[in-house]
Amino acid sequence: MCQSPDHANSNAFLRSARIVPLLLLLGVVSGWANSRSVNLAEMASHAGRIIHGRVIEVRDGVHPQQQRLAVTFVKVQVVEMLKGGAAREVTFMQYGNSRNQYVAHLPRYSVGEEVVLFLYPESKLGFTSPVGQGQGKFVVHQNTRGGQRVLRNEQMNHALFARLDAAKVNSRLALNKAEREAVAQPNHRAGTGIEVQTFCSLVRKFVAQPKANWQ
Repeated sequence: MCQSPDHANSNAFLRSARIVPLLLLLGVVSGWANSRSVNLAEMASHAGRIIHGRVIEVRDGVHPQQQRLAVTFVKVQVVEMLKGGAAREVTFMQYGNSRNQYVAHLPRYSVGEEVVLFLYPESKLGFTSPVGQGQGKFVVHQNTRGGQRVLRNEQMNHALFARLDAAKVNSRLALNKAEREAVAQPNHRAGTGIEVQTFCSLVRKFVAQPKANWQ
């Protein structure tokens, strides 16, 4: 029997009302709750781990202790740990999977991707995800014009250096020429990307001063 539109909307609202507190409990909506763009300094500050590496496994599964919770296990072969303890490989668990992706804003992963991931500290149940929804997942691309390897996130690096005082950042972090040029362009020619070594160097410098005020 067909439901009336009002009844269907009511059911949808009730489902949402049940899901949101659950997600808050799981600690997987910290990026969702704050939908504004986050800049690179904020990403570095909020991340528990920052990993430069290559995705070598993506696996659907269920939570080890909570069998009703669908999860994705992602294994990354580490090139460099930009923040967090040293490791050769990192496996993390993200809420939802390809068969039951409850949280649409969370990014997906592909085996073979070279990435820089800014991951939130794990929740009590072991979940994590990139800072600022998909903003904290950067993928390496080959720049067809210049031949450089560059990094872009799901927002095409939009506002990556917004709300930063370029002069203050340059003075405190002793930026090189490439880093100064990146920070001086708040939208960094959206879509062009940032050269990998320049990006990672900037991240290291921001990580080294986590409590600095850059505005």
